[in-house]
Amino acid sequence: MKRVGTLLLACFALGCEGWVGAPPEDEVSECRPVEIFPGARLLTRVEYRRTVRDLLGEPNDPTLDFPPEPTVNGMNNDARTHVVNPLLLEHFMSSAQLLARGARERGWHHLVDCAELGRGCAVRFLERFGTRVYRRPLTTTERDSLLHLYDRIEPGLGADEALTAVLEAMLGSPQFLYRFESLRDEEGAGAEPLGAYELASRLSYFLWGSTPDDELLRAAKDGEPDDVNGLDHQARRLSSDPRAREQVREFHRRWLGLDRFTGLVRQDAPEGVGASLEESLLRFLDDVFWNDGDDANSGTLDALFRSPRLHVDGALAPLYGVTYDGHSSWQPVDAASERHGLLTQPGLLALLAHTEQSSPIARGVFLREKLLCSPVPAPPPDVNNTPPDPDPRLTTRKRFAVHTADPSCANCHRLIDPLGFGFENYDQLGRYRTEENGFPVDVSGAVTDSPDPELDGEFVGLFELSEKLATSRLVLDCLTRTWMTFALGRSLEFAKRQENSLPTADSCSRDDAVTASLDQGGSLREVLLTIVTTPAFRQRAAREPE
Repeated sequence: MKRVGTLLLACFALGCEGWVGAPPEDEVSECRPVEIFPGARLLTRVEYRRTVRDLLGEPNDPTLDFPPEPTVNGMNNDARTHVVNPLLLEHFMSSAQLLARGARERGWHHLVDCAELGRGCAVRFLERFGTRVYRRPLTTTERDSLLHLYDRIEPGLGADEALTAVLEAMLGSPQFLYRFESLRDEEGAGAEPLGAYELASRLSYFLWGSTPDDELLRAAKDGEPDDVNGLDHQARRLSSDPRAREQVREFHRRWLGLDRFTGLVRQDAPEGVGASLEESLLRFLDDVFWNDGDDANSGTLDALFRSPRLHVDGALAPLYGVTYDGHSSWQPVDAASERHGLLTQPGLLALLAHTEQSSPIARGVFLREKLLCSPVPAPPPDVNNTPPDPDPRLTTRKRFAVHTADPSCANCHRLIDPLGFGFENYDQLGRYRTEENGFPVDVSGAVTDSPDPELDGEFVGLFELSEKLATSRLVLDCLTRTWMTFALGRSLEFAKRQENSLPTADSCSRDDAVTASLDQGGSLREVLLTIVTTPAFRQRAAREPE
């Protein structure tokens, strides 16, 4: 497989061996497996940072200078595009050295229980801590190679330096930097279930963005993740850990493109307000996703589009006319008269705006692409995309009317503009308004030609639009599709059932997750917990043709 050949520019440390542990017997399925996918996944910057934190107790971020990953469908963990390159390899090697020496300075007792250093301690280190670094037991060849490295260094430089070299070699190895999901030998062979250690690793990196803990590795040793009930048990355990909250935040950052807050400039906003707007939006999403309060709709799609909650700090409170008591750095408030779910959050509205005016186009495109999974065609190359200049004699709706007047633009903008104009109660900072330039704001809109005809129709303002979205299976289906892309690190295959053929495992898995969520009142967490037990998540890749 060519891409794994590029794997680490000639397998740069100790070589690459097959996986430990045979997969369970394949199951009878009515879903056609996804046929082609790379069998190795390079850690992203976030995954690398969290992994060395959880393994070594590393307090610093070693990835600050790492090059960014390519983005596919908003996600940065696609295994086909996020591959090693010379610059990244250089950072990996330098980081391995610094991390190993940092671990040595903090003391080996944090990593291995030995009365004193020596070869016996090195053997114990590889058996116990090595399993955590490689996310499965070392093979005999790997163990012998690392012990040989230890034996070469220890006589001249001492046990302390030798163990440091062993750890550096492990942290610079492909076995650490990649998550291998070994392929079947036959070219073109279909997918089959993952082995227990592979599945444990996939589970922890989905729900934590980090390495499996000791309990999960023990469960893998006992074969627990091979059983759907055991996998569900581990998923629920991991989801109750604070690391799951970090990972859900990371998903929301990728889904909504929150890196665009860096350097955000909006008229009437204080300098540096982007950081506060981003945190406010993330706190709203945290509140919706994890809230287990008395509200029956907590943690649901309904809450995502109907919650009146707004989170403010000292910088945001005066911008949005909120009383701020200053007793804590952040304060949640009920803003039911102006806020009704995600679409009315100031951070999102400011992100989907121009510097001096709102952007019906950006807001309409966002809704179609991120919430309906109905991408808008790119504009013709000869079309001028520059927004009209603010005009004190006109409303935004009037200024943007040129789109539907121009025949070359109208076909696409009839899908976008009626959605975007429904946002016009909110300016470029997401402040609520009923007038613009002295004229009443017209917030009538329509959902047109969506993938779900039941969602199509007119609405007035974001409160009405949010009510439509809160009960839409299409929206839950789209959000589930995005979560699956994030979970699997690849583009999904959603071929529909055709005559004499089966739907793909991706289609079945998405349908299972949506159904499970609906059975739990539209629970957002149930989407994640069901994904991990589906065929798409539990299967290894097939071999990619040369």
